[in-house]
Amino acid sequence: MAAQTSGRVDLAPRRGRARRGASNPAAPRGATPRRRRRVVAPASSSPSDDGTSGSSGSSSSPSTSAPQTFVAVDPAAPHADPAARVWYVPNFLADDARDAVAAACVKLRSKLRVDHSVAVGRLSAAAPVTSAAYAAFASAPALSKLRQLTSCESLALGDYPVEVRLYRVGSSMGWHTDVRLYDPPQYAEGARHRVVSGSEGERTIVKALFVERAGCAKTEAFGEVMEQAPWRR
Repeated sequence: MAAQTSGRVDLAPRRGRARRGASNPAAPRGATPRRRRRVVAPASSSPSDDGTSGSSGSSSSPSTSAPQTFVAVDPAAPHADPAARVWYVPNFLADDARDAVAAACVKLRSKLRVDHSVAVGRLSAAAPVTSAAYAAFASAPALSKLRQLTSCESLALGDYPVEVRLYRVGSSMGWHTDVRLYDPPQYAEGARHRVVSGSEGERTIVKALFVERAGCAKTEAFGEVMEQAPWRR
């Protein structure tokens, strides 16, 4: 789940499962989003990653190879690439849910901590499971839309904390795939993606992990990632 106000997020599809919806709680209503570029990589450049290591302190696995084919995508319009297992859905939350997430981002600013992961200069905080932000992603309307998009009728919000991530000027995150934290896996180990540093303003990305069904078993990486999360220190 990604929300941003400036800069660019690049995606590079690979084999696996990756679904994401996007909402922008930090941007003012009526604002024109910056154009985002979506990256498509040749299949041969996709790294082999079993997603079992959480040693980076993040639910992400770095990749050294970069995609070579760039395709421009309008961030204001939905985009789907089923072959790459990528769905981009702008502002998929209802207005009241979007406002709740935006308010949570503001409230959590004092709890943001330096994230010592593959990201550079990023600050992170966890949204409590009792918060309105968590409820927004677990709401019936949000789940209904995501279930329709993914054709997974049992889709549920995982119990890994919803994360609020702040990228300031110069902050970035290199190419990576998300680590598998559940078995069956959450929708991860799919598209390689990155966050490119911006030269002005800041971006707030809210990340939520969805699983095929409630009660999925956790992998060993789940505990490792939780142990090293900045908001646990």
